[in-house]
Amino acid sequence: MSKIIKKKSKKRLDYFDAFERHAKLCLKEIEEVRKCFDNYGHYDMKECLDAIHEIENEADEVAHEVWDAILPDFVTPIDREDIIKLTTSLDDLADTLEEIYQGFYMYDITVMHENVKPFLDILHRECDKLVIATVDFRNFKKSKDFFPSIDEVFACEDEADLLYMQTIRSLHSNHSQDPFYVHVWTRIFETLEDCADKGEDIADLMHAIMLKNG
Repeated sequence: MSKIIKKKSKKRLDYFDAFERHAKLCLKEIEEVRKCFDNYGHYDMKECLDAIHEIENEADEVAHEVWDAILPDFVTPIDREDIIKLTTSLDDLADTLEEIYQGFYMYDITVMHENVKPFLDILHRECDKLVIATVDFRNFKKSKDFFPSIDEVFACEDEADLLYMQTIRSLHSNHSQDPFYVHVWTRIFETLEDCADKGEDIADLMHAIMLKNG
């Protein structure tokens, strides 16, 4: 008598858990970036690059989990398009956070600009609020933390916009005689500002999904 071998069913991916893990890796990444900058000039830059890249790779793996799960998944908790957009946005943020330190490495920057640390502090607060929002995302209807966290992300982005504008103006007003200096720091602060924008994009998406499913 032949035995019937039952094939083990693959455990379904918890998409909300994936969003949360992705956001937590972004927070971990900006914390690693800040640690490298707190010890700038004392840490080996290549070691810092590798440490940041390792976290970014972990974020990529979360995105790949979502891509692998969503195609065969017959029923999803929210629209597939929204899952794809939110995962892509979280992955974009992880990628851009890595680019911050890459810029310092590529341009071989040895002297720190005074506005880098305040910008990193804003990004850290923004990522921290994104984590809180993703933790409560699945229960946003009952959550007391989801909406305040989203509002805090928007506030961080506004703060980053103002700091970016003031910094770029200062670069062109005070260092116009050194175009290379202006170019390099403009590129660095563009990356920092891009991170803040991508954080706001994530908050916007989560808010839009909430309105659609509320």
